[in-house]
Amino acid sequence: VGDLTAIDPDVGDTATFMVQSSTNGGVQVGGVAATSFTLQDVVNGDVTFVQDGNASLSAGFSVIVEDGAGAQSGPANVAVAVADADFTLAKEVV
Repeated sequence: VGDLTAIDPDVGDTATFMVQSSTNGGVQVGGVAATSFTLQDVVNGDVTFVQDGNASLSAGFSVIVEDGAGAQSGPANVAVAVADADFTLAKEVV
């Protein structure tokens, strides 16, 4: 999520990302489930996507961005790379 950004030509506006939907997981800010976050949250490294534990290797979410004046972007899809969701736990036999 660290590569996510928004540019607003209006000086002083604060960009807010509003999560519209998510697939196979959810967005968290500071470890707490969230439906919105700021660009500063992204810069601070506080925004994470937590995969929900299913076996799918695809995950992501959709956001719109709103500035301080209420102007909104169109929806943007954010794909999240899931390294390996298929694993097996094994008990060691002694």
